[in-house]
This record gives sequence, structure tokens and C-alpha cells, in this order.
Amino acid sequence: MDTPLSAKEYDELENILNQFQKENVMNVEGIEGLFTALISSPEMTQPNIYLREIWGDKGIPANDALQNDQETQDFMNLLMRHWNTVVNKLNGGGVFIPVFLKDPTGITNGNDWAQGYVRGVQLHQEDWSGLLQDKENANALIPIVALAHEHDPDPKKRTYDEPISQELRKQLIAGLSTGAKDIYKYFEPHRHQSALAAKAKQTFKRETVKVGRNEPCPCGSGRKSKRCCGEGTKT
Repeated sequence: MDTPLSAKEYDELENILNQFQKENVMNVEGIEGLFTALISSPEMTQPNIYLREIWGDKGIPANDALQNDQETQDFMNLLMRHWNTVVNKLNGGGVFIPVFLKDPTGITNGNDWAQGYVRGVQLHQEDWSGLLQDKENANALIPIVALAHEHDPDPKKRTYDEPISQELRKQLIAGLSTGAKDIYKYFEPHRHQSALAAKAKQTFKRETVKVGRNEPCPCGSGRKSKRCCGEGTKT
């Protein structure tokens, strides 16, 4: 599951998404932006949450693009492999290189990636409030927000009044790459604390439901655990 997608697999994933003919379905570029924000976030995000963001509804819709359970599973495997690839890119010591699509003229705009990232932030807005209020570290978000809202219908949300030049775009994309990794590092201690809390909670649950084999079964049957729900288990 850690093998990066090949160019052919990226095309396969993009082709599946394109077949749904819905404006709010994310493309591969937007998905990577979303994944980057969610992986950086202090709190873990379950797949059912980000699937709703990808599809713009309650999950994978029924469509001829996914004709059976195997094709659905193959699609999910592609997503999970790309999720793991983003994790490895953020954890790696080198430069974070995002996946961008080119427009029909061959230009890399970065808008979809940035919009996907912003949607990821909005899913955990309360958890991101510390960074948003941190004047020094919040600067890492500036190029991402600038590209996300470049064509926003509300002019007040745009960072620049004038169209972004190609030279400025290159600078923003470079800043996006650097900023994404800086933000990931910023939240590292928060993710660590969150993971410890989740582990402690799971341990507590296991300890509270542990029942001796000769004790009454917690299901209320009145039988000993070893003769009821605990049959076949060992302590």
C-alpha cells in the first residue's frame, strides 16, 4: 500500500472521477491537496469523512464507472495508496512536491490543489485555530489561500486585485510546497498528543470490557462467560 501510483494509475483514478460528470467531484490534484491538509491536521480523519468531500455527497455514488464491488475496492486502494504517498512525502527529508494537473494550455495553476487543502482545513477548523491565530506560522498558509481564492466570485476573498502573473504563480507554488511541509511540522506535537490520547482510550476500553471466564457474562444471560460470549476465548 506504500507504492506510489504510476502515471497510468493516476490516469485511471482521474478517468474514474471524470466519469461522474458532477462539478463538485474533486480531481486528483484537489484530492492531494485535501489529503495533505487532513494528514497534517492534529486530529485523524476517517475515510468516510474525506470520501464525502471527494464526491460532494454521502460517499461513493452508484455509477457505471464502478460496476461492481471489486472495481470499488480497486478505486479505494488507489486512494489509500496515494494517501500513504502523501504521508511519505511529508515525512521525507526532501522537498515536498505536490501533484498538479496542467490546464488545456499546458500551464500549472495549482488552484485545485489549494482549494482541496482549504476544504481539508475547514473540516477541522477548530483544530487549526491555533495556527490561524499564530501570526508567524500562519504565513505558511498565504500562498495556499491566494491560489485557492484566485478566481473566487467574492473579490474580498482574493489575495490580489490584479490577475496573478506567471512569475508570481511560480513563487506561490513554491511557497505552497514549502508551506505545506512547514504546517505538517507545526502540528507534529499535536498529532503525537492526539495519538497518545486515542491509544489510552482504546486501552481503557479493552480493560473495562475484560471479563474472567468464570464470571457472569456481561450480556446478561446469567451464564458464565466461558459458557456464553467468552466461549472459545482465553484470558
